[in-house]
Amino acid sequence: MRRPQSIKVQYGSREQRVASADAGVRRVAPTFGKALFLTYSTKSTGQLVVECDAERLVAHMLTLDPRVRAFKPQPFKVDLIDRRLLKTPEEVVEARLKHKHREGRKFYTPDFSVDWHNRPRSITEVKIEGRVLNEEDELALERASEILEAHGYRFSTAIMPASPKHPLRSNLPLLKKAASRSDLWPSPELLRKIEAVCTGRRVTLRMLCAELDLSPNLVPALLVSGAVGADVVRNAIHGEMILAPALGDLSHLELLEEITL
Repeated sequence: MRRPQSIKVQYGSREQRVASADAGVRRVAPTFGKALFLTYSTKSTGQLVVECDAERLVAHMLTLDPRVRAFKPQPFKVDLIDRRLLKTPEEVVEARLKHKHREGRKFYTPDFSVDWHNRPRSITEVKIEGRVLNEEDELALERASEILEAHGYRFSTAIMPASPKHPLRSNLPLLKKAASRSDLWPSPELLRKIEAVCTGRRVTLRMLCAELDLSPNLVPALLVSGAVGADVVRNAIHGEMILAPALGDLSHLELLEEITL
């Protein structure tokens, strides 16, 4: 199996991309600590850095969700002692010096901050299904959520399914790629044909492609453009997926609540 790309690269254009990517308030040398992952979103700062594949998939969700206006990875640190939001590396250094003799957890860094079109801003913490926090981390997370809510952020935890066979893990990369290929989106004529084929009956992906002589590879573009809708959380994009005319509605891409506590 191909290994995900890491920022631990010394030469070439990838190193240059990492240098310009948004790593949030964090400043990590390419040769220090855990591997970091690159992704891209027009709703963030373009090229951005996340810490694991689960975070990369959540970034895909935020990119696809029509309700999301913008998001940012690791936007700041939460000072658990002074109850402050530290938004620059300089503020973090100052707080570390101030609290260096204190015991226990002193800081918490959110995975994502999210600005929505019609709801309050929020913080999303990403966890992998089955992972259990120790007591110290649980207490730190509880305290951080209280501080964040006092600063006007709703707090939630997204639990990414651990199974590599979960539909989200295969669907999200396909949908994310299709979202950047507007040249593949359907014409008005094709939209009318799709509506005619799907009206009044149960239509699978295989049936739709057969009747309209479409490549199955175009179905992700139909989903992200609002031509058709489907349950992309519970069903992989394959021949037996049930499709319905979406008529421009993108609510089937509102995915974060499906995995959020």
